[in-house]
Amino acid sequence: MPVAKKDNIATLPAKKPVVKKKQKTIYLTFDDGPDKGSKTVLAIMKKEKVPATMFIVGAHVYGSNEQHALYDSILNCSLLGIFLP
Repeated sequence: MPVAKKDNIATLPAKKPVVKKKQKTIYLTFDDGPDKGSKTVLAIMKKEKVPATMFIVGAHVYGSNEQHALYDSILNCSLLGIFLP
């Protein structure tokens, strides 16, 4: 039986080791709410299930009925951390 010479042995390219990437985190905060744009931000957060922090200004909450209703929606959103100054 013939013996294969070392030069005739096929070699496969070495596989690169799999490097696990570190998970990255982004922190979202929204200031001076509820105000213009807060309703849109809240809708996107709910749709995409993205948590964030919203800083609330009391004068904005009572600025209009719409702002007060939006404030109630913000309080009921489980994706938000809320800070009242």
